[in-house]
Amino acid sequence: MPRSRRFSLLVLALAVLVACGPFSRPGPAPTPRPGRSEVTGGERAPRVFVASTPLDQVLVVDANSLQVLARYPTDSAPSRLVVSPDGTRLYVAHQDAKLVLALDAATGRELGRAALGARPSEIAIDGGGTRLLVTSADVGEARLLDARDLSVRQVYQMGGQVGAAALSPDGQRGYVARPTAGEIVPLDLADANTPGAWSLGGRPIALATAPDGTLYVLDAAGGALLAVDPASGATRNRLAVGSGAIGLALDAAGRTAYVGLGGDAGAGGAVVVVDLASGQAGKRIPLDAPPGALAIAAGSVYATVPTREQLVQLDPAAGSVRASASLSDPIAGIAASNQVPVAAPAVAARVPSVQPTATPGFAEAPVIPTYVGPSGGRPVTATPAPTVAGTTPGPAGGAGASSGDAVPTPLAPPGAASQSGTPAPASPVAAPTPGPPAVAAPGQTPAPQPPDVFQSIPAPPTPSPQPAPTAPPAPSPVPLPTGVSIPTIRPFPTPLPIPTPLSPLPIFSTPPPVLLPPLNPTLPPTPPPAPTLVPLPTLPPLPTLQPSATPAPTSTPTR
Repeated sequence: MPRSRRFSLLVLALAVLVACGPFSRPGPAPTPRPGRSEVTGGERAPRVFVASTPLDQVLVVDANSLQVLARYPTDSAPSRLVVSPDGTRLYVAHQDAKLVLALDAATGRELGRAALGARPSEIAIDGGGTRLLVTSADVGEARLLDARDLSVRQVYQMGGQVGAAALSPDGQRGYVARPTAGEIVPLDLADANTPGAWSLGGRPIALATAPDGTLYVLDAAGGALLAVDPASGATRNRLAVGSGAIGLALDAAGRTAYVGLGGDAGAGGAVVVVDLASGQAGKRIPLDAPPGALAIAAGSVYATVPTREQLVQLDPAAGSVRASASLSDPIAGIAASNQVPVAAPAVAARVPSVQPTATPGFAEAPVIPTYVGPSGGRPVTATPAPTVAGTTPGPAGGAGASSGDAVPTPLAPPGAASQSGTPAPASPVAAPTPGPPAVAAPGQTPAPQPPDVFQSIPAPPTPSPQPAPTAPPAPSPVPLPTGVSIPTIRPFPTPLPIPTPLSPLPIFSTPPPVLLPPLNPTLPPTPPPAPTLVPLPTLPPLPTLQPSATPAPTSTPTR
């Protein structure tokens, strides 16, 4: 076979091994298509849903006992929740994952998801449960989604920082708050029109709509609750509720509003009951810490206390705290419904918080954590402890008695009988010699033989004497070829003595200098030739200077 063909077959075999062999891992289950709730009829009960952002879970709490019934695994960082009006669907907005997830409210199974491309800030649903409005504060946008299949119908670019959102009961109009600008942006959802913003002043942080269409705006800067006309944006009423306004919840009838207030640093908070018919602030329910989000179900008001990881149930008629529960988890958004279908335990995708799986065989069995990652459309349940057939798990995770008070008999060596369920005392037993197997009589079925646990090691066979090996003949010397000289190996010089602390250091003498012979000793060095003298040019004789004539002395006359 040519080398190139063998190389191609080898590469193909390696590719198949990597794709199907032990190097491959099963990927996540495919995302299911948007579907309907699996539990459509039967018993219904009030439920409260609380988002736990660090744990990537949604806690399902019984509205009456405040017991955590289930934990629905979600994607990264769930923050805001809304429930459909019929109580069958739960919509979860994820900040880090930048998507909206639709879950079956009864089972927690994923029904659909919508990628937003931006971090969702707030989410709202209309009265018919057909439309969702999601805002993204980091990009100044609002998205209109179809609640049935989570398809994005419209994207509204508003610029600036956007916050709370609300939808009219008929789903024809939307409202988005711009807290830093003190404005409310109305949205005409029928023709995707965006009229001019309404300037209300203050800092609007929460919105809610009544069944008659009235828009209620919570102003955190002014500490007031505003009733706004949904058509013109004019303020109908302004009611002072107190400083530190945080959250707002409106009952289904639109008659009572509940406002969460946060105190100063180190102080507690409160929830104020507001009668919208009379426009008067009613009872003030004090809390030990500032509340977070508010929700209403089963005639009670539920408030989260993020700093203490608590869920508080309030009695608005008595103006007091009815009950509180520590969830032991960081919490964020909240939603509630009076008519959530009750699913069978085998159908619900529940993740118990503290139900570790024990490993049998250990006195202090280590726990195996339960996977609580994204659901991906699959139920996530606790892994049951493995049970040996005919036994029940013991207190240490091992196997106990199957029925009655019988005690399991420990393993005994062959031949040690046990009567009345009492094990025979253990004693050192020598390894028995294996005998011939029992032969059944003609016409009888041979009895089953018990496994021979302690088998003797057979003696090794005696080796037969082998003849002494014959010495090989001595090799004849091979003469070296003539003319080949073997170099003489010179011995190494004698090493110098190593000085010790008691012996003097050796004195090293300087060897005499070695004079190198000339390169060619046979030829004497040739002396350099004598230089030739070059005569200087003859200079012409210098001219002889003639002495000048001496002038005659001049006599001066005497008077």
